[in-house]
Amino acid sequence: MAELYFAYGSNLSTRQMRARSPSARVLSRCSLQDWRLSFVQPHEGWSGGVAGIVQAAGGIVHGVVWELSNEDLIRLDGFEPVESGDYKRTIARVRLSTDEILACWVYIGDVHPDAPLAPSARYLKTMLTGAREHGLPADYIDWIVREFPPRDT
Repeated sequence: MAELYFAYGSNLSTRQMRARSPSARVLSRCSLQDWRLSFVQPHEGWSGGVAGIVQAAGGIVHGVVWELSNEDLIRLDGFEPVESGDYKRTIARVRLSTDEILACWVYIGDVHPDAPLAPSARYLKTMLTGAREHGLPADYIDWIVREFPPRDT
């Protein structure tokens, strides 16, 4: 059975998703209303903060819906530290580019006390490459670049 997953961070990258979830294929661009992108957790492997979302009235988070196998979704739990409790996987209702509302899985991270945490240039490049690859709004991408400068250049 296929699972649906909303990606808004480094998993926007097709290259990364192919490595993590070989069955994954992009279904649609989408947005999540009343949430805001932030960098909520430190990540040693990425050498900086990693993306998360926080509730924010009037906010919007753009991303894509991936369709993937249940096995690949479970595999993603390992990359999105679910077992440690830093992130949880839950259902969210996203609006597709066609205006259809769709329920899909999303990872929500606990907000570290020092958040927002600056992402590494490598993490930000992976995320923004994926955002551009899938045609996320240019003004949204520009906002990320202005709001969250990398900790290293």
